Amino acid sequence: MSKKPKTKKQEKIKAKAKTTTKEKKVEREEEEYTGEYVIEIKNLKKYFGQKEEIVKAVDDISFNVPRGIMGYLGPNGAGKTTTIKMLVGAISPTKGGATIMGRKIGSIAARKLIGYSPEHPRFYDHMTPIDYLVFLGELGGLTRHEAEEKAFEILETIELEQAAYRNIVDFSAGMRQKMALAQALIHEPKVLILDEPTANLDPVGRAKILEQIKYLARKKGMTTLVSSHILGEIEKVAEYVTIINKGKIVISDTMDAVKGLYAGNQYVMRTSQNAKVVELLETKDYVETVWIDENGDIKIKAKDEIKLKNQIPTILKTTKVTLDAFHRVTVSLEDIFMRVTGLDSFKMIMEKEGKEGEEIEEITWEYIEPE
Repeated sequence: MSKKPKTKKQEKIKAKAKTTTKEKKVEREEEEYTGEYVIEIKNLKKYFGQKEEIVKAVDDISFNVPRGIMGYLGPNGAGKTTTIKMLVGAISPTKGGATIMGRKIGSIAARKLIGYSPEHPRFYDHMTPIDYLVFLGELGGLTRHEAEEKAFEILETIELEQAAYRNIVDFSAGMRQKMALAQALIHEPKVLILDEPTANLDPVGRAKILEQIKYLARKKGMTTLVSSHILGEIEKVAEYVTIINKGKIVISDTMDAVKGLYAGNQYVMRTSQNAKVVELLETKDYVETVWIDENGDIKIKAKDEIKLKNQIPTILKTTKVTLDAFHRVTVSLEDIFMRVTGLDSFKMIMEKEGKEGEEIEEITWEYIEPE
């Protein structure tokens, strides 16, 4: 006996059931994702042009983004935005690949997980913030009621609730930047990818956005990859840092590990009688060099760091001085950035060759290995 053909209504019900089952499976997989790295990038390349005119914007990079906040840094043209555009699926890699919570970049499953705030956001001129956020919320799978509630909540958080019904086309650059973050958050993503999120904001506005980024990562569990030219901001919020230069990754690690690497074996010490302490330290085999710097502090370059730290109490007892401070030399993220991108070489050449406004004909760029 032959089966009766299914009606259109039955086909629709079956298709809807399949879709619902698939969506639930994806949601369950998202909740169950236990991988060590939220974003994994392996041998990713993006080349533009042809033959001899090829530009290697991103040249075989590999790094991973753990849970938390990672700063993604580099000079202009280094490949930051190109990397980000590949991660969010806006452009395709030339070779290599990456995953976001196990999903291949560019796939619908990966895109659903991402909230993306571009460096130069664009909006529909005829829409208000509420119109725009509700529209995106519904596209992201929220009901209209859920999207409206979430939209008002976000606008209040970024202090744009008073402009909820104004036309976005009339917004200032700073207000548009806030809207870029708002639209990235409307569907409650698992991963935030932010390209210059504090551009065009005043200092107070920048500080509030940074606090929001920290809150989202630490309280809401949103892993965040953030690119910014303001290195001091990254230093305040990021637990991890990756630096790209000329399409290549030059360093990627925790912020503390990177700073420790470039601080090296140098320490600062301050006592009630610095000259007396220096005289004694000069005789110790675990000290390479010791001197008093321009600020009057003792600078120590250690041969054996552990021995130096263990002997500090003995030094104080022997010299009968009071200890005011002892710590590893502080290295800023800007110092590290300048070194690994070769920009400190650029600065030295400028100072050496660019006398009295003379034009510099040639600049030498080089990677400087940490001591």
